[in-house]
Amino acid sequence: MKIKLVYLLLLICTAPSGAVATELALLNETKIATLLNRDGPYEASGVTTLNGSIYIVFDNMPNVLRSNTELLSASLSSASGGGDGFEGLAHDDRGHLLAMVEDGKHQRKRQGRVYSYDLQWQQLSKVWLPFTLQHKNKGFEGIEMLSMEGRKLLLALCEGNRCLGGKQGRKQGRGRIQVFQDHHGKWQHKKTIKLKLPFTDYSGMDVHGSRIAIVSQASSLLWVGAFDVDNGLIRVGQGELFNFPKDNQGRTVYCNIEGVSWLSDDRIVVISDRYKKKKQPRYCADKDQSVHIFQLPLNVH
Repeated sequence: MKIKLVYLLLLICTAPSGAVATELALLNETKIATLLNRDGPYEASGVTTLNGSIYIVFDNMPNVLRSNTELLSASLSSASGGGDGFEGLAHDDRGHLLAMVEDGKHQRKRQGRVYSYDLQWQQLSKVWLPFTLQHKNKGFEGIEMLSMEGRKLLLALCEGNRCLGGKQGRKQGRGRIQVFQDHHGKWQHKKTIKLKLPFTDYSGMDVHGSRIAIVSQASSLLWVGAFDVDNGLIRVGQGELFNFPKDNQGRTVYCNIEGVSWLSDDRIVVISDRYKKKKQPRYCADKDQSVHIFQLPLNVH
């Protein structure tokens, strides 16, 4: 008898209308060029933490940065078969690293692709995600791996609301996570999760025990919500919004937040992409191409 597929339910509640977001406390940050003692550009796009190290991928080169959590030293490796670079990064329960290409052409469709690597960045596999993306360069921005009742699930976060680009993709409260299940080495699309968050776009996510973190670049916000897996049911409960610190003039300076990963119960690491000269004010460059570590209030649930 065939095993009945597990159905997923996910409900995300936004902060109440008009609620004031709490500001995160900065603990440490550094430019990637300073960390590596090597000029960029470094268009950081995905981050994960594993075995006490921070791993970062870039969308402008097939290289991977590995740093200690104190941001005191780092090295740069090449990921085999990485092409022009990656958009998201995660790891599974075997210690393999999963790097995602935002979108590519496969059988005349635009789809994301996930590469699996060992810790020496030797390629173990590469698999297309069977979900058609509608707009070029508006594909998947973050990934997360879950193991549930012997099944592997991959969560892929769309950049645009409703997984779209243009004006429709910027309409807040319509975020989407696509859920895929492993089937004999291939991913099958199983469900679309709707995110009711006040985000103009979505640039990264990470799950840590009973909590999920999601960041937005355009909105310069972090959302942390309760996360639970029980008997095949995924629940995401009430959460809290956080602002990234502003400068002494009250301006948004964390303009290019890309990925997020938990370091501990009350600390996260966030990365920033290269600032856009023609679209953003010059002061946005102060925090671009960087790694940042923030503290969350201890009472966050």
